[in-house]
Amino acid sequence: MKSVDQDDDDDDYKSHVPTWLRLAPHFLQHDASKDPIFLALTQALASNQLFSAVGILERPQDTGRLFDARIPLPHGKSWLAALQNTHHNSILSVSSVSLPLNNANDLIQTASNDSIIRSALDYDVPLYEAAQLALERGLSALT
Repeated sequence: MKSVDQDDDDDDYKSHVPTWLRLAPHFLQHDASKDPIFLALTQALASNQLFSAVGILERPQDTGRLFDARIPLPHGKSWLAALQNTHHNSILSVSSVSLPLNNANDLIQTASNDSIIRSALDYDVPLYEAAQLALERGLSALT
């Protein structure tokens, strides 16, 4: 039996644990395509109901433009400039790396035919697609 003090400690712990971390065990045990919690999460993400702005690492210019409009940095500094001026500017190097199209398609086809890879990406792919949609919707709202 828990004491009142233990309940308070549990509540205090829960208030400091990010929601995604509390939900992680749930996601690891379910099929994403049939998971109502995950489906609601991706729908809310794609419709820009969860965050002020959603960015995509591979699209730094678009992400920077959206972030500048929705969550401006102080002193008129741009998000893209802020990311480029950090000592971790390799964040932006992803956009300069590209695979030959036929190689990328081969990799995608191979991965999609592999049940282990497919199950590992069961949540990642829809979440990434929702983030891409959120970025597109955010950008279209700027014009």
